Amino acid sequence: MKANFTLSDGDKAVTDADGKAKVTLKGTKAGAHTVTASMVGGKSEQLVVNFTADTLTAQVNLNVTEDNFIANNIGMTRLQATVTDGNGNPVEGIKVNFRGTSVTLSSTSVETDDQVFAEILVTSTEVGLKTVSASLADKPTEVISRLLNAKVDVNSATITSQEIPEGQVMVAQDIAVKAHVNDQFGNPVTHQPATFSAAPSSQMIISQNTVSTNTQGVAPSTEVTMTSERNGSYTVKASLANGASLEKQLEAIDEKLTLTSSPLIGVNAPKGATLTATLTSANGTPVEGQVINFSVTLEGATLSGGKVRTNSSDQAPVVLTSNKVGTYTVTASFHNGVTIQTQTTVKVTGNPSTAHVASFIADPSTIAATNSDLSTLKATVEDGRFKAVVT
Repeated sequence: MKANFTLSDGDKAVTDADGKAKVTLKGTKAGAHTVTASMVGGKSEQLVVNFTADTLTAQVNLNVTEDNFIANNIGMTRLQATVTDGNGNPVEGIKVNFRGTSVTLSSTSVETDDQVFAEILVTSTEVGLKTVSASLADKPTEVISRLLNAKVDVNSATITSQEIPEGQVMVAQDIAVKAHVNDQFGNPVTHQPATFSAAPSSQMIISQNTVSTNTQGVAPSTEVTMTSERNGSYTVKASLANGASLEKQLEAIDEKLTLTSSPLIGVNAPKGATLTATLTSANGTPVEGQVINFSVTLEGATLSGGKVRTNSSDQAPVVLTSNKVGTYTVTASFHNGVTIQTQTTVKVTGNPSTAHVASFIADPSTIAATNSDLSTLKATVEDGRFKAVVT
């Protein structure tokens, strides 16, 4: 007899009084086994005995077709669980449960097929190491796990933002520039080349044109600076190897304009508030005789001049007067290829020297003397021109 099983009493037995010969049969390999009974010099008979896998000792093993896959909901890997009993026999039709962190599973529970495989697909949109696990449904505490690596989708990389100074910068001033690179699902794209450029390029010095993103997806990993050589508007561009790009405007100026004033005056104050615009150049050369334009909002305020030339101290003074209480915004601007603008505010109040109580009311005017009823007292103070006085 050729089979992976054993018989009691060797392979021979003697018939009893009823003409029966008995042996016991056991084995460790699942499958159909043929047993033959024969007599010396006589006929033989055969029968098939089926051995099934021992589900009580079933255990699961987990394999993956690819440890690395792209985190774009298209790239995937296949989890393949196989189930065998304690003797290595495959177990068909047993339920396997799957779990995973930050991944999408095509199914969380699958029965082993006739090849004793239970398979699912794994996808993700989040970059990083993922833990996936499998366990038998009837043995949930016996878990086997594998690590998968979901990689960033470089092909979908875009520049999501560009860091350059807001507003205007001075000519010859070094400014730091950065680009943030992410894939379509917001994952940082690391170690990817990003190229910086500026137009017009002839007047802009760039310390490094092409740099790599760091572990946060920010380029550069080391500082890149741009330095303009003349005033004007520049288009700063960051671009990637896949063609994605992002542009941002930068304005360089070679003069700086500041505006100072008296912050508070009274209505119809005869001297008003003096505002002084100071124009300074990037290289320190005098800027005497340059025209500074002034304007004011809201209505009710008057400036001594709308256009004033800078004096020998590079300053252009102007006086604001008003006959109306309020807060006024004064704008000073200068144009030399690029418009430079600055603002400040002046608050105009009533005249305290002529202040008096214009009205005094109680609401309500009659209350119960219970020490709990309340009356609100309101006094209105105006100056001699009926303007509210604020203190």
